[in-house]
Amino acid sequence: MEDIILIVDDEPELAAIMERALRHHGFSVLTAGNGEQALAVAAGHEGSISVLISDLVMPGMGGRELAWRFRQAYPGIKLILCSGYADAGGALQMVEDEGEVTFLEKPVELRDLVSTVRQVLDTTPADLSP
Repeated sequence: MEDIILIVDDEPELAAIMERALRHHGFSVLTAGNGEQALAVAAGHEGSISVLISDLVMPGMGGRELAWRFRQAYPGIKLILCSGYADAGGALQMVEDEGEVTFLEKPVELRDLVSTVRQVLDTTPADLSP
């Protein structure tokens, strides 16, 4: 089964850079510019999405709400939340509370992005608990 990564970021240039880096390393990638688009992309995609990578601070639906909605709709999805703010939208609290959320601080080094995605995909849910 192919692992599909969904990148959600309201900065199109950043999303494109992340997409290219992940594709270069063999990942299949979908992108969306905000939370509402991400839900529509997921609904229109046949098959499962393995990892949601979302910016936390976006107009409309933020990354924390989006992650919660994806967790409800796709219980096995892996979550990576990104932000340039130390604790945007309570991300670090969410990581502590829920355990199965990975946080990447922006700016994200592309090698860190790729290795984090690989690590998250290779980790079982029990391994992610605090």
